[in-house]
Amino acid sequence: MSAPEAEHEEDVIIVGAGPSGLAAAACLSCRGVSGCLVLDRDDRVASLWRRRTYDRLHLHLHKRHCALPHAPHSDSSPTYLPRDDFLRYLDAYASRFAVRTRLRRHVRSARYDASRRRWIVEAVDLATGITESYTSRWLVAAGGENDERVVPDVAGMGTFPGKVVHAADYRTAEGFKGKSVLVVGSGNSGMEIAYDLAVAGAVTSIVVRSELHLVSKEIWNVAMTLYGYHLPPWVIDKAVLLMCRIVFGDTARHGLRRPAVGPFTMKLTTPAYPVFDVGIFAKIRSGEVRVLRAGIKSVRGSDVEFLDGERHAFDAVVFATGYRSTTKQWLQSDDGLIGEDGMAARSYPEHWKGENGLYCAGMVRRGLYGSYEDAELIADDISKQLQSSKSGQNGHISNGSLCSLPEATSMAVKTDELKPEHQHEEDVIIVGAGQSGLAASACLSRRGVSSCLILERDDCVAPLWRHRTYDRLRLHLPKRHCALPHAPHADDSPNYLPRDDFLRYLDAYASRFSLRTRLRRHVTSARYDPSCRRWLVHAVHLSTGITERYVSRCLVAANGENDERAVPDVPGMDTFPGIAIHAAEYKSAAAFKGKSVLVVGAGNSGMEIAYDLAAGGAAATSIVVRGELHLVSKEIWGVGMALARYIPEWAVDRAVLLMCAAVFGDTARHGLRRPAVGPFTMKMTTPAYPVFDVGTFAKIRSGEIRVVRAGIRSVSGSDVEFVDGERRAFDAIVFATGYRSTTNKWLKSDDGMIGEDGMARRSYPDHWKGENGLYCAGMVRRGIHGSGEDAELIAEDISKQKQHWSSKPTHNGHMSNGFAYNDNKSTRV
Repeated sequence: MSAPEAEHEEDVIIVGAGPSGLAAAACLSCRGVSGCLVLDRDDRVASLWRRRTYDRLHLHLHKRHCALPHAPHSDSSPTYLPRDDFLRYLDAYASRFAVRTRLRRHVRSARYDASRRRWIVEAVDLATGITESYTSRWLVAAGGENDERVVPDVAGMGTFPGKVVHAADYRTAEGFKGKSVLVVGSGNSGMEIAYDLAVAGAVTSIVVRSELHLVSKEIWNVAMTLYGYHLPPWVIDKAVLLMCRIVFGDTARHGLRRPAVGPFTMKLTTPAYPVFDVGIFAKIRSGEVRVLRAGIKSVRGSDVEFLDGERHAFDAVVFATGYRSTTKQWLQSDDGLIGEDGMAARSYPEHWKGENGLYCAGMVRRGLYGSYEDAELIADDISKQLQSSKSGQNGHISNGSLCSLPEATSMAVKTDELKPEHQHEEDVIIVGAGQSGLAASACLSRRGVSSCLILERDDCVAPLWRHRTYDRLRLHLPKRHCALPHAPHADDSPNYLPRDDFLRYLDAYASRFSLRTRLRRHVTSARYDPSCRRWLVHAVHLSTGITERYVSRCLVAANGENDERAVPDVPGMDTFPGIAIHAAEYKSAAAFKGKSVLVVGAGNSGMEIAYDLAAGGAAATSIVVRGELHLVSKEIWGVGMALARYIPEWAVDRAVLLMCAAVFGDTARHGLRRPAVGPFTMKMTTPAYPVFDVGTFAKIRSGEIRVVRAGIRSVSGSDVEFVDGERRAFDAIVFATGYRSTTNKWLKSDDGMIGEDGMARRSYPDHWKGENGLYCAGMVRRGIHGSGEDAELIAEDISKQKQHWSSKPTHNGHMSNGFAYNDNKSTRV
């Protein structure tokens, strides 16, 4: 703080150091307005988030809607940020943009002096009691909508003997277990606190007087996506209400009546927010949380009487009855910018600017994104005025981006190297150390089958993810569908994991369950010997060239569907002078800048590589799309997976296709024809996956990526001739033409478990078990979740057989000693 002065002069005074005030200050700084000071009553920035929120709070909107200007959240941050992560973001934001603050300043008045053409702001230094005076050309009211607690005046409340708190004082359910608690108020805070109490064992009731729209985060995220495509609110309302009906059913049956106005229209035209379900509806439906429809009439001792005459006794009351703005208490202005409720008097988007250099930010209940927009508008307007008056600048422009949180630390993988022995005996041999093999081994370990060894051709676990994927890859499904057994992803991990995060997870998984692996072992054959009732497995040690022999009671084929690259035989391909690679070798667009590139194959890899090339500076990108495909967004597919828990596949297909039509329009107009079979039915009944849009469709629609509908006939030098007779020259070709399984090359078995294509012959769910102790995991194209299901089934079956084995084989000369890991709790990795 500067030395005490009679008057402190600034270009801009901002009142409030919450997200709105910080955003306005940062935007002004980025435009060269450095004579800007933020005053706040508390001793830290973002005091509402820091001191008046409960511990379990997560932001309800996707992180892309919750970033402040010039500082998007890092890719590795969770999709729905926990409170503490958001606080770290706000602290880093204030620091990065060198936001100047004076804290513990209680603004008592602010008035415009027409003679001086300045705002005069008086603030009390709460540490000293001294009143300070500030002058500025511009004043920004950013105290927010949640400045002062609102607690209703209830007759007899003074006689209540139990605990009475406002939601601002609620942190956790600690101390409420076994108590009867009444939550008054059914907004997001009230509903989430009621859920927290019920989970902790409190007997919970909640007063729900008003109508409300209950939604899930995923459904609302789809709504926000649709809004980004400029669909009218009534269309979004219909889509949202359809999804809500499918997921929640008739909420009115449980005391939660919906308003006549649709949820998105209501959000845009009124101060009301939808209520995000964090698990509360299941508690209401089960009776763990009781809904009371009438307001409180009076209190007498522990008894609370309601307006409908009902009376109940409670041990505690939590008032989740909101806040009010105090702007009107200190702002002495009659220009009509601020209404009697302390909020903006005019509605969005005309709300932010008053007269004589007065502005307000974050005062129309539009959340963090609204604060973002207000800050940009205010900073743009002030900087234009400053330029026109040719005023000097007394600081420096911020020149960088916000730092991101540190990355997780990778855990080393335990390997079990051979001692020189003639034959190695195990209970179980698993071929393949990808996700399926790791999951099977971990599940066996938890069931006491510790004599289990994984053989892997590569020099690491998860070689497909580590060596044959491109840099920008992220998992296409939410993390809850991408966890292996007994190890859910950490709460603070991103919802759609980047490749490197998933690799760290797999490494940590192998380490946590002490999985025994022998790497650089190329399995050349595995056959069942009925005379000794064992599987005989031969593997070449690729470092020494020595063939090793393994014997096991059970054999699990887990080398997956993506073992060997599939590259079409194109006549004349050897004459092509440019770069020609398989998608397995593609890492980034760096080597293709300025080149004309053809991508062959329109699955997820092909579409994502085409996007990466177009965005990374390729001169021209074309993609061969011969077949039909279902283009979806991650958010739409996430909603589809949620709906699949409640409704049949055909109904999910209709909902997904409705949302796709709203977001993408008619994709066939741009060369992407949809199959007659719906996307969910197709996924469940065929090997085909939907294609997840990562931005490719926008580039196809804009012409940055050209769709070629015909396959390649031949190549002659740089010229590629297509089946429809078209001929074009290219500098590079990327074959995103998939992989094939090699299981048939080494597995010598005629029991029919594995088909000619190296994949499971029988369809899900009867695919995983063969004869004589033979199993397969991850061989029916059901992704990571399917690998986990297979692993659990295999481990359960083998552990039942183990109970009847007369003796325990040794591994590396040591007796198996039972449970390698018998902690019954799942571990977050």
